[in-house]
Amino acid sequence: MRFSVIVPVYGVEKYIHKCVESILCQTFRDFELILVDDGSKDKCPEICDEYARRDERVRVIHKENGRLVSTRNAGLAVVQGDYVLYVDGDDWVTENWLEAVNAAIINAPQQPDMVVFNALKVFEDRNEPLYRNVVSGFYDKKRLESDIYPYMISDRRMSIGMECIYPSAWNKAYKRELILAHHCENLSITRGEDTSFTLECLLCSESIVVIDDYLYFYNRTNVTSNLARYDNKRVYAYYLLFTYLNEHIVGKYDCVDRQMNDLYANYIATVLTHEIKHHPKVCEASKYFRAQLKEHDIVKFVKARNLPLSAWVFVVLLKLKTYELAMLCTKIWVSNKK
Repeated sequence: MRFSVIVPVYGVEKYIHKCVESILCQTFRDFELILVDDGSKDKCPEICDEYARRDERVRVIHKENGRLVSTRNAGLAVVQGDYVLYVDGDDWVTENWLEAVNAAIINAPQQPDMVVFNALKVFEDRNEPLYRNVVSGFYDKKRLESDIYPYMISDRRMSIGMECIYPSAWNKAYKRELILAHHCENLSITRGEDTSFTLECLLCSESIVVIDDYLYFYNRTNVTSNLARYDNKRVYAYYLLFTYLNEHIVGKYDCVDRQMNDLYANYIATVLTHEIKHHPKVCEASKYFRAQLKEHDIVKFVKARNLPLSAWVFVVLLKLKTYELAMLCTKIWVSNKK
């Protein structure tokens, strides 16, 4: 079997039909579809079972709620395809998605460990191309080390926090042996779940193929998604992620190690922004942030040295424990972005 497609399913009753139909309507038909119901409380479990009854390519796994990492891993445990792909339950794909990925594989000089393709972010009023700053083509290890790894996590040619390849799980196909060896096994990771293993897979690949085709639709209209809710444990979540990345990424390449500092600074900036958006009063946002930081110090992971001035200011303020001033600067920055 050529492809295994894993779809984590939780609370996406409104979108799951469009997602599954887009996969089952593929022009390339040598694949299995694994729907992993993560204890969804809506009608998703019944919908998944109905698709399995109607199409022999569909398998359904029902499990207790355990969040995204455990859901993906439940699917990985039963994959049979040569390559594994992910689709989120509220997203969808083009009908030639697998055909284009298969063509990239068979036309490559050697069987690649990964295929990276383009995606569109779907908003209520527009579609936007997913950012990518790498040309299409075949990348062997030498070319990966010269053209991808120095810019993979933080492409300073553009700006801090802007990577050359978006670190999502769903705009890539992974050779089964690669993903089984390097998927995230820490079930406690609830932020940066994609980052936790996509970077490692890229670093451990001997070759990849990058294609220009827009094959995936990333749904940004779902206001109930994980991105839209307030998370009072976000600092703890990033503490777990930073610890995991230090164990699995740091030390492989010097150029990558330097970028990890940018990544940590960028994630910390998202925490500050998250707090000020949900607690507009600076003193209140600072109180919540300070309380979380006492338990899990994510600031210790980042060094101020060599950061761009804007990021340097935030990191220095946090290291000096001047949280209200850091939050005030965040509020001004957020206001100027509107």
